[in-house]
Amino acid sequence: QDKPDSALWLTKQHSILKDSQIANLVGITKNSVTSIRNKSYWNFNNLNPKDPVAMSLFSQKDLISAIEKAERRIKREKNAKKK
Repeated sequence: QDKPDSALWLTKQHSILKDSQIANLVGITKNSVTSIRNKSYWNFNNLNPKDPVAMSLFSQKDLISAIEKAERRIKREKNAKKK
């Protein structure tokens, strides 16, 4: 149950992360992350957002590197739109 809770926390706190990044960090399928983000997850009403770093699913370093990667992707997409 910790993994879907962690995915919900990540979608709320770090919305810039792609579903695939969250799935990779937490260790669940991309479809599960997408359904949690869309609130169509089968057990969504029973999910409680929990910090995955506090639950030792992965390290703070992993989270920071994923956020930096997402920020670089967003910057790259903005630059592509300008051209």
